[in-house]
Amino acid sequence: MMALGEIEPLDGRHAELGDKTLLINFWATWCSPCRKEMPDLQQLSETLDPERFAVIGISVDEDSNLVREFLLEYQIRFTNYQDRDQVLASRLLGIQAFPETYIVAPGGLILNRVSGERVWNDKTFEALLGGQKAAAGRPTVERIKG
Repeated sequence: MMALGEIEPLDGRHAELGDKTLLINFWATWCSPCRKEMPDLQQLSETLDPERFAVIGISVDEDSNLVREFLLEYQIRFTNYQDRDQVLASRLLGIQAFPETYIVAPGGLILNRVSGERVWNDKTFEALLGGQKAAAGRPTVERIKG
């Protein structure tokens, strides 16, 4: 089973997940919509209460240097991992297009799945959290948070 702790964080530091609600964004440098939404995700990560929430990026790029250059150029500071073989993205979650974003409860239950580019801000995030109830049988990502 794959866990965030088993894939490489691009900045050398693993995210402190604890009992946080996560916004996990799967993206790539070659994906134009992904590139457009990353600054919004950075701003959102600075807005959210760090004791309760975390924004995590997971790049599916094969070249980690390209990813690091992108993160530096756009001053993206939230924790990013690299899933170069798409073990998490394709095999575990079945993602077929990027960006793909998951809102994940502290216990690992997927609360919401967002396909495609969004304008990310606290209101967008709150709307995705507000009134969302996990349907029975929805997959969990406990294996990712592991």
